[in-house]
Amino acid sequence: MLRRCNIMQHVDVTAQNPRQPLTGADPAIAEHTAYGVAYRVRRSRRPSLSVRITPTGVEVRAPFWSSTSDIERLIYDRRDWIIKTSQATSARVRNWLHLVPGGQILWRGHPVPIALFLSKHDAAQFTDDACLIYSRTGCVPLDALEAELLRIARDTLPRRVRRMASLAGITVNEVAICEDSTAWGTCNLFKDVRLNRRLLLLPTELTDYVIAHELAHCIELNHSPRFWAQVARLDPLWRQRREELKRYSIMLTPFSVFAKAARPDGTKFGG
Repeated sequence: MLRRCNIMQHVDVTAQNPRQPLTGADPAIAEHTAYGVAYRVRRSRRPSLSVRITPTGVEVRAPFWSSTSDIERLIYDRRDWIIKTSQATSARVRNWLHLVPGGQILWRGHPVPIALFLSKHDAAQFTDDACLIYSRTGCVPLDALEAELLRIARDTLPRRVRRMASLAGITVNEVAICEDSTAWGTCNLFKDVRLNRRLLLLPTELTDYVIAHELAHCIELNHSPRFWAQVARLDPLWRQRREELKRYSIMLTPFSVFAKAARPDGTKFGG
């Protein structure tokens, strides 16, 4: 299984000296700034602090009992990493997903321009070198965009899975496309493979790596050395692909988040 938690850019920090929950701690997200870094804090019953970079900024996930000084210490310790990763993520978002008329969207590993046409109905269509958007309002209809991705994924990805499985002599049961998921793909005990429609945005070789990963689970439902041997049989460059896939973890984020992250001047967070 390839989930977001395995590939999101984040750092977990085991909490030191746990204390009782702070009285009246608010679990809602709060905005803060420390050491020149603007960040949000989301509190929950988690056991440790973590920081991750999202399309909308820096987010710290904290236990209810953690203090402001605990969080600021984390920001201080990871400041260089946070700034470097934020800048890199911001650049990728600007280049890959600028969901406005005249913007661009990643398609099979390459940014293609978004051409918008006023229409009585919302629709989307991908060509080899463009994303054609038909809109009633003049804005990019995100639901129509997601629906077109789902249609194309259902039409193409299952065939790729079964072709690779046939060539490798692997038995696979049902192949389906996930409408909403935080994983690139999953495989269960019954050899059912589920793939994310966002795989269409990735370079072809990374999509094939995800397929190889899930097909290997049809033989080994774990991540043991035997499992990775099966992955290597399907994709000899799997180590390289696995590292490259990490760069695309933000593509699992709902399009609505990217749209909210856009500013009037066309830049994203950190831009």
